[in-house]
Amino acid sequence: MERILEVKDLKIQFDTEEGTVYALENVSFHLNKGEILGIIGETGSGKSVTASAINRILPVPPARIVNGEIIFQGKDVLQYKREEMNRIRGKKISMIFQEPMTALNPVFKIKEQMSDVIMHHQKINRKKAVKQATEMLEQVRIPDPEMVLDKYPHELSGGMRQRVMIATALSCEADLLIADEPTTALDVTTQDQILALIQDMRKNLDISVILITHDFGVVAEICDTVAVMYGGSVVEFTDIYTLTKKPYHPYSNGLLKAIPPVDQTIEKLNTIPGSVPNLLKPPPGCRFHPRCENALEKCKIDPPSLTEIEENHFIACYNPIKGGEDNE
Repeated sequence: MERILEVKDLKIQFDTEEGTVYALENVSFHLNKGEILGIIGETGSGKSVTASAINRILPVPPARIVNGEIIFQGKDVLQYKREEMNRIRGKKISMIFQEPMTALNPVFKIKEQMSDVIMHHQKINRKKAVKQATEMLEQVRIPDPEMVLDKYPHELSGGMRQRVMIATALSCEADLLIADEPTTALDVTTQDQILALIQDMRKNLDISVILITHDFGVVAEICDTVAVMYGGSVVEFTDIYTLTKKPYHPYSNGLLKAIPPVDQTIEKLNTIPGSVPNLLKPPPGCRFHPRCENALEKCKIDPPSLTEIEENHFIACYNPIKGGEDNE
């Protein structure tokens, strides 16, 4: 299959008053055209930093890209000048942020915000841009789009604002859509509608999607492949079926076991002991080793690299679960 995106050994640090934050450490994964990649992990694992790096919206400084490549449609976006990246951002790579209330400007109506984006990237006049904005709102199943265009963000519900964000992101026919926790703070019914909408957009517009979330249920429902992140690194990367049935990395297995069963009642949920590391002072070696029951002495010294152990199945672990653990 055609590969639209490949992240190779991405290493990012932040210089702060408290010291250097080692945010990303040799992050690697890829995305094929027309597929949905889920990036999952606990808060602080580096998911949003990775997404921001792909779209080149990290503040520099304090951020520093120490190493790595982000190959999008055959070219490294890290080598683009600001003007070149401005032409790609929004036009070729669009992003839906976690909280649409902070992404939408509260002092402008939806009509102005959407049409400004369309005019900037497509070089058309206001009248045509408003017409296109109306059509995009119809595509994301917003009833009475003309009325919504005449509203301010605070006059819309959370689910409606998220649909506006999706419509804006897709209005310029982007090839890659990055959705950073698009269902956060939404009720279950609205979450399901947003996920169904993303699937429809993938199918109808032939776009590729990166879905960032901490919810394994969301990943299992709509994703083709998944990258599990911990402490700023990708610890396992494979297709969603393989990961959910036979995870090899102890962290992936721990996340799956923390999901409560739907067919039985349990007194206590499974948890992973400990907490995510402080990336100002990450532990040496594998960053998961302080919480890992499978840790070896080597794990405490040398960080493992992401290695292909089976076809299209990559893990970063010296002592993986033997043969994977069947979660059926």
